[in-house]
Amino acid sequence: QTTGNVLANKFLRLRRLSTKYRTEKIYPTNIGEREENVKKNRYKDILPFDHSRVKLKLKTTNQDTDYINANFIKGMDGPEAYIATQGPLPNTVIDFWRMIWEYNVAVIVMACREFEMGRKKCERYFPMQGEQPMSFGPFRISYESEQARTDYFIRTLTESRRITQFHYMNWPDHDVPSSFDSILDMIGLMREYQENNDVPICVHCSAGCGRTGAICAIDYTWNLLKAGKIPEDFNVFRLIQEMRTQRHSAVQTKEQYELVHRAIAQLFEKQLQQLESPTSTQIHDGMDESSPDKASHHSSDTWDTPPPKPPRIRSTQVEGDVKEEILQPPEAHPVPPILTPSPPSAFPTVTNVRQDNDRYHPKPVIHVLATTQHNVTEVSWTCAKKLATYRLLLCIEMHGAILKICGTFCLWATRAFSVVDPSLLFSLGGFCVSCHLSFMLTGHQLHSCDDITDGAGHSQYVDHKVGVSPLTWVLPVIIVVLV
Repeated sequence: QTTGNVLANKFLRLRRLSTKYRTEKIYPTNIGEREENVKKNRYKDILPFDHSRVKLKLKTTNQDTDYINANFIKGMDGPEAYIATQGPLPNTVIDFWRMIWEYNVAVIVMACREFEMGRKKCERYFPMQGEQPMSFGPFRISYESEQARTDYFIRTLTESRRITQFHYMNWPDHDVPSSFDSILDMIGLMREYQENNDVPICVHCSAGCGRTGAICAIDYTWNLLKAGKIPEDFNVFRLIQEMRTQRHSAVQTKEQYELVHRAIAQLFEKQLQQLESPTSTQIHDGMDESSPDKASHHSSDTWDTPPPKPPRIRSTQVEGDVKEEILQPPEAHPVPPILTPSPPSAFPTVTNVRQDNDRYHPKPVIHVLATTQHNVTEVSWTCAKKLATYRLLLCIEMHGAILKICGTFCLWATRAFSVVDPSLLFSLGGFCVSCHLSFMLTGHQLHSCDDITDGAGHSQYVDHKVGVSPLTWVLPVIIVVLV
């Protein structure tokens, strides 16, 4: 089976497991189903599991509850390494900032746009460049700076402390970007702004499951690689399966599942290259091992250099663990043009003269190459005589038609003009008869015929002439005088 079919089968198994979780209530979502919390869910089928949901203790009013549509996801540093949440609604923006403030979140990853395909996917919870600070309850969010990068922005927001937002702009909903180089670049940089790994990174898209799950899975694996803690039985399928027991429908589509596979394969390849390098034994991010403040001193040329293209992955099993083999892309071999072998000298060749009727398939003009003795085969005179016979028959038909026309004219003239001398009419008729007989007796010239073949069966041009007898002109004059 191809790699695509294997990954499709794996993802189908993940969907079946998620369906089982829901129908059999293995991981219940009772809190999200409560009537007072239904309006806080952007999508009615994406609810947080009770056992891993984020609980809010910080209250700004007496009406605040502990509910928000968000779940903790396990990472390398513990079971609460990530907060996977939906894009805030107008009535949950305050809850969103309550969560950010209570759990001391320093990095927010936004993997969607405010509007996508004409629909609002996320309520904007931050001011843009040039805008005044935005207030949400007791929280007053100010814009400080922004850095534009390939496919995403890095914004610095403040509310008595600094919060960095990575806003990825070019990831379609339920789909994947055309290239994940910028995704890896963003994931590599966001860890540089995470000063304390004891606090979670907040990741959200619109529903907080598909794109959010893909980012968490890639970052989790990358951290394991950098720390040298990849288990021997590491498996992408089991990684996503475990994430789906913590957040509903994490890595939501087959395309996103394949994206995670390709990205992780590239991370493994980079790790192998680092291990083989004598100067380094770890994967490093796109920045120096220093504080985030030093990021501004890096040139944009260094940041904008994309990582290499991902290798292909071959999966050798359909069920159970996936055994991955990293393959290099095949070398491109140019397709040779279709060539026609050159004919020997005794055979005809085809010229490149373009014909009028067919531009792309011109009718070949046939020539015969001269032999070493420069002798051309003579045309068979039998063929020439046959052609002469055909031409004479054509002359007979033509002059027979002329006789009919002249006879009709003579008959009409006799009836119309009784004064016309009959000898004149006989002279005209005799002249036509004599012309007709002279052509029959003497023949006609032959000119270029490109369909005559010689004795060897080769086509040739012909330009032979059959002589015209003087009787052609003398005989009609004699007949007219006699008449």
